[in-house]
Amino acid sequence: MLPPLLVGVVDRELRACEDDLDRDARPPADFDEELGSTRFRADQLTRTALETYLGEMEMSGYSLSSRARAKAVASGFARWLVEDKGLLRRNPGRGLVLPPQALLAPRQLSADQRYLLRSLAKMASATGPDAG
Repeated sequence: MLPPLLVGVVDRELRACEDDLDRDARPPADFDEELGSTRFRADQLTRTALETYLGEMEMSGYSLSSRARAKAVASGFARWLVEDKGLLRRNPGRGLVLPPQALLAPRQLSADQRYLLRSLAKMASATGPDAG
């Protein structure tokens, strides 16, 4: 099941696809006016909304790389809204840090890894601690 925020985005995108033919027939000025309509409101793209969405992704089991990609897409869109359209004053994704994923040790070493580890341990014990 998709998070509620994503459902809204998907619904808006589907509606936008349905209106493609109509939108393509209009002059660009009409398209720019739609950015402020009920289809999308830039003021709803806030840092809190982005943090909530990324948190829901994490709770749903999405990987760190998927969450980072979603953050990058949202930040790029927000940058466009700030720089090109002037509909946002600040990029809500700027400075938002995703916590790093913990590195887990392998549960079982392969035969080659075990051989290498034994060899290194034998070399270390044969040369002693001062032989570095």
